[in-house]
Amino acid sequence: MKTPASRQGAERAASWSNHVPASASPPVALAAAATGSRVQAQQARIAQLHAIAPVPASTPVVQRDVDKSSGTLLPSGVMRVVLKKGRALGMNAGSKAAPTVNATVTYTPHANAADADPIRLVQIVRTENPETHAIGSWAHGNEARRDKTQTQGEQGSEPGWFVDHTADSLSPRQKPTDSVVPDAYIDASFEHDHHGPLGTPKKSYKALGGSENVEGKKAGATITPASLGDSPSSEAAYDFRAEVVAKGLEVGGEQIYGRALWSFRTGPNGKGGQKITAHDASFALAPTANFQPAVDKYDEVYRNPTAETSPENVERHLAVIESLTPSGAERAQSKEALGEIVARVHRNAATTQDGIRAQMLEFAVNSRIQQAEAPPVVPRTADQAHPRPQVSTTSVDDQGIEWQEFTGPTDTGSQDDWADFDGQ
Repeated sequence: MKTPASRQGAERAASWSNHVPASASPPVALAAAATGSRVQAQQARIAQLHAIAPVPASTPVVQRDVDKSSGTLLPSGVMRVVLKKGRALGMNAGSKAAPTVNATVTYTPHANAADADPIRLVQIVRTENPETHAIGSWAHGNEARRDKTQTQGEQGSEPGWFVDHTADSLSPRQKPTDSVVPDAYIDASFEHDHHGPLGTPKKSYKALGGSENVEGKKAGATITPASLGDSPSSEAAYDFRAEVVAKGLEVGGEQIYGRALWSFRTGPNGKGGQKITAHDASFALAPTANFQPAVDKYDEVYRNPTAETSPENVERHLAVIESLTPSGAERAQSKEALGEIVARVHRNAATTQDGIRAQMLEFAVNSRIQQAEAPPVVPRTADQAHPRPQVSTTSVDDQGIEWQEFTGPTDTGSQDDWADFDGQ
């Protein structure tokens, strides 16, 4: 999740104050100092692990980088997390510079792993202000739809997790032919092309290219590691947690290869600003209990095919109501399900445009239900539409003119139906 300054613009910076809950394992403190021979030994180790220049012996060593690998934990490949202190960013005019963590997460399949194309990294995040314990919110910015995708405790999940994405560059699906809204970080995150002309629309990281965000692939001996680059930041107290799950599309379907957790937190620096106080990373084979609920909520809001709110599901229920085959109970169930779908789409509306889309869906669904439930219209023949009067009696007046009297309706029929029966 890029910072407002680096990805979304300074206008969103005010909403980036967030946290790691007390229920999480506390990150390892990364500040350390030593003197004498211990300094030299630690310098050599740091230089070996992180390829940085040795620090003079007189300078205290402060280790702020994290470089961790899953090693042999995952059977199909290796995940790696590198966290480095980034350049402090000024988000708003006159505001304090915000400390930044530059994170790189990669997954590299083993040479003997099954072929997969693509290999994607899906990142879910949770942010919280450690002082107020308020979950991060984007309700008043262009990313307002992120709030709608946050978990609410479904399936035992922790509230506040959501799929990391650029909400103002994506839209919920409206019809079955619409493309699936992607959840992989490289496809769901957008940024302006800083090398292009001003006013150019944002592009996905995949479209922008570059070495930071790469879609992985395994085809025989050819291996392209999947990579994700993120630089979250905040000018306020900020606890940030992310879970990255590596997935690959194999011949037998999509497989999960493992997950990485990475986190950092900030605190007062004594000068009216913030400083990074701790960050850490860990690995496991299976995703946490937060991952699938976050993906499910994302699919619900963006109405992807597997979600109850999907256009495909709407059409399925309308087909039941419009068909003559199902029972009355089945039609009633589909009608109730459609009502819940429309209500969910309304609840998930985060922007004016989302609200308009919800109203359009409600109108379309109600119109088709009313049409399906309307009494059938029985076709009528031309004679039924314009019934001809029936001759009942014939008489002759004193002038010798023959008259015919009719029974039946006298206010229907066309002029052609009423012949001139004057006897001439």
